[in-house]
Amino acid sequence: MQDLKRLAELMDSKYRGPFGFRFGWDGLIGLFPVVGNIVTTCVSLYIIIRAAFLGCPPVVIARMGLNLLIDNIFDWVPILGNIFDFMWRANNKNISLLEAYLANPRKAVAGSKGVIFGVIFLLMALLASFILAAFYFLHWLINYI
Repeated sequence: MQDLKRLAELMDSKYRGPFGFRFGWDGLIGLFPVVGNIVTTCVSLYIIIRAAFLGCPPVVIARMGLNLLIDNIFDWVPILGNIFDFMWRANNKNISLLEAYLANPRKAVAGSKGVIFGVIFLLMALLASFILAAFYFLHWLINYI
């Protein structure tokens, strides 16, 4: 567990920059397009896989994966993705989830379920909005023609 903590700290918050801003190798390596993102994602996946081997249930692993997914989605946006890499700190978030699970499994599982169900609800609402917008557009198009 301590090795994972050190790895997450090295990747996300090992160094102190101006005004107390903390950063790690994740943001620095991520500055190299494609290859940097692949390397940092592999390190993050290693932390998640180790958490699974330490006994984290699927819902906590899914929440860790969500942290990594958010990090990787923003990586697709030029410049903003690099800035986001320095601020999001998915590895530290995932280590905090692992520590919370090891300290109080029931609370960590309940919190993770809440987040996962919230995300699923938001995605379903977004999907329904797109479908509704498509029907309105189709209706407008038919009436226009």
